[in-house]
Amino acid sequence: MTIKQEWIDNQFEGLTSAELREAGHAIGVNFGPNMAVNNMRRKLLEKLGEAPPIVIPDAQEHDQKNLPPIPMTRRMQRPKLAPGDKWEGRRQRVIIHRGRDEENHKSLLLYWNFAAATFPFDEQIDMPYPYYYRLRTAKNPRVMQRPVMTMSESGTQIRTGTENYVVETQKYTFTDMGVTPGTEHLPRDILDYWQMEAKKANYFRKLRESTSGRHKLIQIHSDLKGSFGPAYFKDLTNEDIWQEIIRFLGFEDIFYEEAEEELAIP
Repeated sequence: MTIKQEWIDNQFEGLTSAELREAGHAIGVNFGPNMAVNNMRRKLLEKLGEAPPIVIPDAQEHDQKNLPPIPMTRRMQRPKLAPGDKWEGRRQRVIIHRGRDEENHKSLLLYWNFAAATFPFDEQIDMPYPYYYRLRTAKNPRVMQRPVMTMSESGTQIRTGTENYVVETQKYTFTDMGVTPGTEHLPRDILDYWQMEAKKANYFRKLRESTSGRHKLIQIHSDLKGSFGPAYFKDLTNEDIWQEIIRFLGFEDIFYEEAEEELAIP
């Protein structure tokens, strides 16, 4: 049993249950009879870092024993920027001050995409940027009231009602000491990373031109927007996938630039 190179290139993205089981059999990964597709894919990805080079079959499967081993093609690598990762992106240096509501606690609990982390009070710490963003933007809303005044026929202001309005104050008190030295050039999150990469790689334009480029586009798409099944990509061209990525990254203006170049009068 062998495994297709394109499955490795695409990191098993969009495969059916039967195809995932075939890949698992090829590299020694066992699945339960009712295991979900996402869990099967996760086990295959865990195995990729340990598996020996895999032989890619040619048209004549019976000749594959005579083929030299071909190393696996790895997924495009990026810094660890997901919740639960050992953070490899930008950090912010802060001191979080203990408030009256936290007098009985030693640290502040914050959440980022359902991943919890605690940060000690009254100590200088270097926070992963997504947690710092939540610290900085957390607000305490307070409903206030003010009178509604109406001009009477005599020209005087008369109170005719009351309206509510919301005042937001900073939820947490902290001292912001700036970006942690040495992390200034690192991305703040996955979106920031791919925006930086897009600018360095001419907005991934060349990836539209080949099958291997398609695999990389699907990887970027999945990294930004989550995993999609094979039916989603089936009828999409490389151009379609690329445009979805560019829109998500906020670079729609380059569509107009390309259109202007194509329509330019000679």
